[in-house]
Amino acid sequence: HRAADSQIVYGEFGGFEVHDFGIAAASNNTARVFELRTQGDHSDFAADNENAFNTFYFLLTGRANLTSDHFGEHKLTPGDAILIPPHTKYNLNASANSEILCVEI
Repeated sequence: HRAADSQIVYGEFGGFEVHDFGIAAASNNTARVFELRTQGDHSDFAADNENAFNTFYFLLTGRANLTSDHFGEHKLTPGDAILIPPHTKYNLNASANSEILCVEI
């Protein structure tokens, strides 16, 4: 699957532009891969990882903050990665021109 062929979707990732790489369809929903891009000055969303996926975020460009009651606050810079286990509530916000790779398995 190629980034150039990804579909732009909106929904569960709040103010982010979301590029869906089609991995869910190719893997019979055993994994999902998205690229999140900020819109405007910043983008954020609150989430409850209520599914059975482990969610990995990899900050590619920009700056981001991830907060949760379970893990506290983490400031992310390019090259940083974080794992969100299933059933964890969290908030992710990112500065302008940020790109984040999201992998759920």
